[in-house]
Amino acid sequence: MTASQEASLDTWMIKTYLSCWKPAAQPADANRYVARVRLKFKSDGSLLKPPKLVNPPSDPAQKPQARSVLQAVKACDPLQMPAQYRSFYEQWKTKTILFDPQVAAR
Repeated sequence: MTASQEASLDTWMIKTYLSCWKPAAQPADANRYVARVRLKFKSDGSLLKPPKLVNPPSDPAQKPQARSVLQAVKACDPLQMPAQYRSFYEQWKTKTILFDPQVAAR
């Protein structure tokens, strides 16, 4: 997989997951939380293991946001992997996706 193909796949995955995400309401004074989720896939695009937060929030006000991210990943399972990426399974079988509320708001 070329760097360009990988960037295109990452963009597609982020858009797909953001379309399933309903960010939890955050208190106005809460720090912005960008969740990083590690995903392990089967070759058919379904999750091999439950999603794992790489950076679980320490602030209790951010925990609903973290839960909403994990719910989004489960809601999108299985991913309907585009045909042009299916043969590159070794490159996408493990991915880390960022869930940024500012990106989702666009």
